[in-house]
Amino acid sequence: MSIDVFLTQFVEWAEHRDDVHGVLLVGSRARTEIPADQWSDIDLLLVVDHPDRYLRDEHWLEAFGRPILTLLEPTPIGGTVERRILFETGLDVDIAVFTLDAFERAVDHPDAAGVLARGNRVLLDKLRLAETTARALSVRRPTQTLPDSHVLREHGADFWYHALWTAKKLARGELLMATRSVDGYLKERLIALLGWHARARNPTVDIWHEARFFEQWADPRALDSMRDTYARYDKDDVARALVATADTFELFERETTAALGFGEPPGRQDVRILINATLDGHSSATREGRHSQTDR
Repeated sequence: MSIDVFLTQFVEWAEHRDDVHGVLLVGSRARTEIPADQWSDIDLLLVVDHPDRYLRDEHWLEAFGRPILTLLEPTPIGGTVERRILFETGLDVDIAVFTLDAFERAVDHPDAAGVLARGNRVLLDKLRLAETTARALSVRRPTQTLPDSHVLREHGADFWYHALWTAKKLARGELLMATRSVDGYLKERLIALLGWHARARNPTVDIWHEARFFEQWADPRALDSMRDTYARYDKDDVARALVATADTFELFERETTAALGFGEPPGRQDVRILINATLDGHSSATREGRHSQTDR
């Protein structure tokens, strides 16, 4: 089934449901900037009287094809639930289900502006939902803020504290915990920093949510460094990736602090000494990290 055929069928179905008041298309299928490609899913907002009818029961989906997988997830914005569906044709659809009150609260949320402004299309509107959406966007224009000196300092302290925490987990033999931290928690801190770095150096850069299109907005040096910052489930490789992640963070922390006019960043040598000492037995990884950091 093609995207257009599915959307046509979905709107026709919704038109004949007395308890369905609106259907909005959002996400990549509604975008003009970086539009959808063959891998993109369909993101819909469904405004109804009784969300549980569509969240608890999945049989209504059979009107559009045979689902082979479906599950419920919290929506990123709006405090409701969405149903994700994979049809046998490979069509991937996310349907967030709102009451009218919940929809009005959701579009009024500051974070919603960033999603809706990238693209939204009202496919069915029985209750002037388009006016509600337009009004919310006119009041809350999406912004991409930069950290003040306190936020940046706290962010750096968070990263370095958990970098040492990760080294301790590795030294204790908690390999899974250390791997998850290197490839998960520390990476999230690093990616957030790289977004600030890009915006600090070029305020016109568009930083997408959740690292979307990272390869298009991040500093080329960061892209080159990232290949070394992820770890295999192996003690030596986690130590190596931890050092590489710390090297990358330190470089871009220093540059971001300078670009924002906050002076010199706090020195990280003391905590790096503790990390290296904790990674006893991984001397090759720590030596390489010290050399690469110095070279930069």
